[in-house]
Amino acid sequence: MASHGFRFTRSRTASQSFHLLVAAAFGPVRHLPPEDPHSLTVWFLKKKRFSWSDIDCLKAFKASIEDPENVLISWDFNNNTEGYICKFAGIECWHPDENKVLNIKLPDMGLKGTLPLALQNCTSMTGLDLSSNKLFGKLPTNMTKILGFVTTLDLSSNNFSGKIPSSFANCSYLNVLRLGNNRFSGQIPLELRNLNRLKEFSVVNNQLSGQVPYFQNGTEVSYTGNPGLCGHPSLSPCPGTVKKSNTGVIVGAAVGGATIAALIVVFGMLFFMRKVVRKRKDDDPDGNKWAKSIKGAKTIKLSMFENPVSKMRLSDLMKATNSFSKDNIIGSGRTGCLYKAEFEDGSLLMIKRLQDTQHSEKEFASEMSTLGKVKHRNLVPLLGFCVAKKERLLVYKYMANGNLHDKLHLLENDTKPLDWPSRLKIGIGIAKGLAWLHHNCNPRILHRNISSKCILLDSDLEPRISDFGLARLMNPVDTHLSTFVNGEFGDLGYVAPEYARTLVATPKGDVYSFGVVLLELVTGERPTHISKAPETFKGSLPEWVIELSSEGRLQDSIDKSFVEKRNESEVFQFLKIACNCVVQAHKERPSMFEVYQLLRAIGARRSFEDKTRFNQAFSFDANTMSSTRKQPHVLVLSYPAQGHVNPMIQFCKRLVAKGIKTTFATTFSFSKNVHIDLNNTLITFETFSDGFDDNCPDQIVSPDVYFPKLREVGPKSLSDLIQKLGGVNAIVYDGFLPWALDVSKQFKIMGVVFFTQTCAVNNIYYHVNRNLLQIPLSDSDSLVSLPGLPPLEYWETPSFVHKFDLFPAVSDLVFGQFTNIDQADWVLINSFYKLEEEVVNWMGKLWRVRTIGPTLPSMYLDKRLLDDREYGVNVFKPKRVECMNWLNNKPKRSVVYLAFGSLMQPGSEQMKEITCSLSDGGFSFLWVVKSSLEDNIPQEFVDGMSKKGLVVAWCPQLEVLTHESIGCFVTHCGLNSVLEAIGLGVPMVAMPQWSDQTTNAKYVEDVWGVGVRAKQDVNGIVTRRVLDACIRQVMEGEKSIEIRKNATKWRDLAIEAIEEGGTSDKNINEFVAELSLQY
Repeated sequence: MASHGFRFTRSRTASQSFHLLVAAAFGPVRHLPPEDPHSLTVWFLKKKRFSWSDIDCLKAFKASIEDPENVLISWDFNNNTEGYICKFAGIECWHPDENKVLNIKLPDMGLKGTLPLALQNCTSMTGLDLSSNKLFGKLPTNMTKILGFVTTLDLSSNNFSGKIPSSFANCSYLNVLRLGNNRFSGQIPLELRNLNRLKEFSVVNNQLSGQVPYFQNGTEVSYTGNPGLCGHPSLSPCPGTVKKSNTGVIVGAAVGGATIAALIVVFGMLFFMRKVVRKRKDDDPDGNKWAKSIKGAKTIKLSMFENPVSKMRLSDLMKATNSFSKDNIIGSGRTGCLYKAEFEDGSLLMIKRLQDTQHSEKEFASEMSTLGKVKHRNLVPLLGFCVAKKERLLVYKYMANGNLHDKLHLLENDTKPLDWPSRLKIGIGIAKGLAWLHHNCNPRILHRNISSKCILLDSDLEPRISDFGLARLMNPVDTHLSTFVNGEFGDLGYVAPEYARTLVATPKGDVYSFGVVLLELVTGERPTHISKAPETFKGSLPEWVIELSSEGRLQDSIDKSFVEKRNESEVFQFLKIACNCVVQAHKERPSMFEVYQLLRAIGARRSFEDKTRFNQAFSFDANTMSSTRKQPHVLVLSYPAQGHVNPMIQFCKRLVAKGIKTTFATTFSFSKNVHIDLNNTLITFETFSDGFDDNCPDQIVSPDVYFPKLREVGPKSLSDLIQKLGGVNAIVYDGFLPWALDVSKQFKIMGVVFFTQTCAVNNIYYHVNRNLLQIPLSDSDSLVSLPGLPPLEYWETPSFVHKFDLFPAVSDLVFGQFTNIDQADWVLINSFYKLEEEVVNWMGKLWRVRTIGPTLPSMYLDKRLLDDREYGVNVFKPKRVECMNWLNNKPKRSVVYLAFGSLMQPGSEQMKEITCSLSDGGFSFLWVVKSSLEDNIPQEFVDGMSKKGLVVAWCPQLEVLTHESIGCFVTHCGLNSVLEAIGLGVPMVAMPQWSDQTTNAKYVEDVWGVGVRAKQDVNGIVTRRVLDACIRQVMEGEKSIEIRKNATKWRDLAIEAIEEGGTSDKNINEFVAELSLQY
């Protein structure tokens, strides 16, 4: 409840002013409390939706700057959603759903103009990086207005001139100041020496002269390239300081004398303070002198939230707590000590004595009445409070098993340590409570003091979070910045690393602290004293675990006392979730809701499975905590081909991460031919029959035989699987298996079609299925014009449309996807909204269409799914080490990567043309050629190209595409390969073979502008000259610049779509929410 800087001039009492301040920040106070300081009136606060100053700041910034490379194209202000500016290029926000700018990072963007004064309206900005642009002119004289709370400023490598403003000295939060490689002149303001937080200062390669400031706090300075500067060990002495004069001796003696005197004073103060502390301990050996001071009050007022104000005799309270003896202390922390109170009637309570708080009684009562309404099964119930003289006491329900810290680290000899199920249960419960505080309370409650000491355990070892909402009471009330200036962020070892830099509490800070608690649970170690670490190790628990992980020894951090064979997988998943919570970059940490869902998914296998409804829409009610509903169960059914299995498994991972029980199934015959690894994903793997279960792996079945058999056998096998699993609530079926929708209707469960083709291709197939587009097309036909699509030449449609007779059985299959689509409850498509906006909107008029892609492993996009780096399916064994070692020796953007998918490969004539093009071309290459086609490549080519190129049977494509040596991707334009290239920002040369690839290639070149098409001749061959010309267009020259810029743009939009709050993420959340509400 920070004041956010609002001010009132009308005279009020202190208490009224405080409440008006809250009203200004969050909306009107519905009811101002009467004079009774113990009034229990609850105020309902309405939080403002937007921080308009930050939006205006960015609008004015964009308007005042030249953007010749159009890098700010994503800065679209025609939006009204919370947090939309957080999706802008170069903008980092405090939280994804708040329009509040944290950092502006726009280095090397080609921006032109003077430093925009509009930046002063980004009042919560802490970082500004405009380095390596083309900015010019003098800096504003009053930099304090712009850099009020900025900790890092980088204006290096521009064309700024004039003097460095002395107002920089008032920017007291600066940690890093980089002004190098400009044209600044004159003297560096000596006042900069007052920047006590400054760690790095660089003015290299300017035109500065004169004495440099002397920084007393070990600031790392860089002055090179300024011949006129003097007065630093790395520079020449300043004039008049070469000779040792009597004046210098006198000054030195004076300074030395002053230093000695200062030391005497310091040691004297330390001695005095130590004596005072010792005297205090002697005067108050039991630490309860404060309690004796309130004995003058015979009775105390006790405000209970569910009963009227009652009175209690002080003697009863003293007796119940043994005069607040240290023997009655259950726990202690920054907010104060917690005492056990046992009354004569046998009832037990906990009494917390708050540390010094400067809030008035009225303000304190107000805060308590608000917190008294915050109830959840994983929060310690706050029953009431009382005020006795200056003391503030809180009354809590008693927790029989003390605090988690003592359960983990202060075990008695005869006490058994917590077993694994208990630790897992505790972790899930804490996550649930924190997620509720973050996502269900309005305004959200940040804890800011999470530690194992504030986690209390009831008689059933159910975790209860204490001290929530108390952090604000620990701070002076004069300014909302006081917490950050004083560095009061929680107990040592639990504080998020960014707090030292930003001085602001955030939800991701709570996530970090909770991650430390998870590490305590799984390692058994304390946050700051690691018994298993070497004696030389002086770091924290997260640093120790991260160090082990970097050495490939993460498993060594686990406490082996509770690990058994049957729970090894769960423990390791738990550890990985903890590691994800404590990553250094706060933006890469998951939200508390995501952490809760990940832990909940692990616990779903045990008897304490969370049965509560806490869906992504956060329509969560504490009264539903005893609900007996089970989590929804989704069966995902895939056609047996790698191009279908990969995206559907990735979708499964997203469902699991959001707390949905998920089973993935494909045909038994396919599972025999490939390696499917879903370990550590919490996805259950099953198979169904296609009628060819007994086939040998190498046996090839004609499509004319296979598809009818699959249609005949599949429905019965699927029905048997549903009955075997029991409790399936929805079937997400591959579009190639439309009969699965009929089965879902028989079982009266939700039927959801999942398309592994683009929306554009689906549009074409739909029109053919409904006889709205007559096939086959021919070159005599006019352009194909369909809603939501650009005009298409006949050969730009899928091959089944303009070559219908080539594979009739397959043609029937792809068109048949739309036979019963009108009965589907949802239509999910592996694409993302901005990639195909027009056609998505058109399809949305027919069905409940939602884009949920791109379905790449999360670590290549949003990084929210732990260790999700592979699809989990391999038809062939990739030559990973050979490929990566070879690429590591190649320069940046120098290699052409060629791969044509797992199904159809180029014919012998086409292989010959490719071979000649690569041989004659000037670029290194990595070429994936299936082993069955190696005979089509001359051996002399392989031998002669050993230094220039590498030919392998299969490779880890995602790793290859992310390697800095890759300059372009020559691809067949299967959708998965196209989405991988788009999601990773790799330009393409399109060489489509069949199916939807021809239409995808059209979009690659003409719609998305991320590559060029290598067009075939009359014989259907891409000649060596055409291929060489296309590769050169993408690898070098003016067109390559435009293509790379587009590739970067679409990469950013792909990440935006799938990350938290993006269109695809919201669509998945909507699907999950409906499942949770219905089941």
